[in-house]
Amino acid sequence: MKLNFLKISVVGLSVLSLAACSKWMTPEAEKFDSSYTETDRDDAYYEALRAYKASDHKRSFGWFDGWDISSTSPSIASSLAFIPDSMDIVSLWSNYGIEYLSPEKIEDLRFVTEVKGTKVLCCSFIWRIGDIYNPLGPNASYDDIKAHYGFVDGQTENNLEAISKWCADVAWFLNNYGFSGIDIDYEPGENPGEGNNDPIMPNATYFSHFVKEMGKYIGPQSGTGKIFCLDGYINTFPNPDELGKYFDYFVSQAYTRWGGGDQSSPVLDRSELDNRWQNFASHLQGAYPDRAELAKKFIVTDNLEAVDVCLAGGYFWKDEMGIWSRDVMPTLVGFAYWNPDEEGIRAGGFGAYKFGHERGNKPPYKWLRRAIQQANPSSPDVDVVTPEDYEPGSGVL
Repeated sequence: MKLNFLKISVVGLSVLSLAACSKWMTPEAEKFDSSYTETDRDDAYYEALRAYKASDHKRSFGWFDGWDISSTSPSIASSLAFIPDSMDIVSLWSNYGIEYLSPEKIEDLRFVTEVKGTKVLCCSFIWRIGDIYNPLGPNASYDDIKAHYGFVDGQTENNLEAISKWCADVAWFLNNYGFSGIDIDYEPGENPGEGNNDPIMPNATYFSHFVKEMGKYIGPQSGTGKIFCLDGYINTFPNPDELGKYFDYFVSQAYTRWGGGDQSSPVLDRSELDNRWQNFASHLQGAYPDRAELAKKFIVTDNLEAVDVCLAGGYFWKDEMGIWSRDVMPTLVGFAYWNPDEEGIRAGGFGAYKFGHERGNKPPYKWLRRAIQQANPSSPDVDVVTPEDYEPGSGVL
């Protein structure tokens, strides 16, 4: 099976000389296909891949901001198909709006979701009615969008009906273009934008209504199989006993460093993840008294925004052994290795912000592949990191 966009001429363009992993179940690729992506496998391969994605395992998750494939920019390495086949969930940080959806992108999205079984989400803050999608188009003013939905600042009851109409439009957008769901970046304390005098996210009434309305179309209450994900300040969203049941996954931004700068230590102690889990579990204990069930919804992620850090697999991981060498267990692999320190409980998954920088690694996505294998060894013979492999790291970049 071949993707149409792979037939685009790349004369005069610089592309990577290495391709994606030759087999999704191998621990580390040694040989690569000339097509640059896993597009020439037989039906049995893809059937097994989809079965793996549907199985009970730690999910690999990441925010991807480099989706850029079109007839005028045929960058194979920036396609979704170039991401490792065994990646479970890709949350698009940008470039998913209707104005960006070229025919090549639509085919790329179809291939990875329908054939590979990868879940592709639209990530967004929910500041304004019309975020993610509105039928007036990307150039419409916010006043026009509010008028379209009948949203009037300060008129709560009226605005709840407007939010319901907007949620139906978002659901149409997801279904029409083949997206797998949405990922809400819940950061209510940030700036809602100029002229937004009645924002959605900080308003508990609005936000609760939005979650319940979207929950008719996506998430575990909908029966549609589409994903409803919450990231950001997952310990503080309102009405957790009621709203918690609407989400498939909660993603903790357990960043070693914010913004890729040097304002904090480049060492992440596993106790940070333990503490985040405990605080999160306390917030959701009313909705999920079974902590093992809740843990499978809890995904921990690091910040790989700095390109050099991403190519190294993250920062320094520290656990009971000490600070690890980044050549053995950087934070991306450490996050994949981590589980809550409670008997019989397994984390829901691991991942990273802007993991796409690693497409320039040699081989591409080297550390992401290793982390996936660390979390979900494809066979008993896979060489995963154990305490016996410990080598001390300096803890200094």
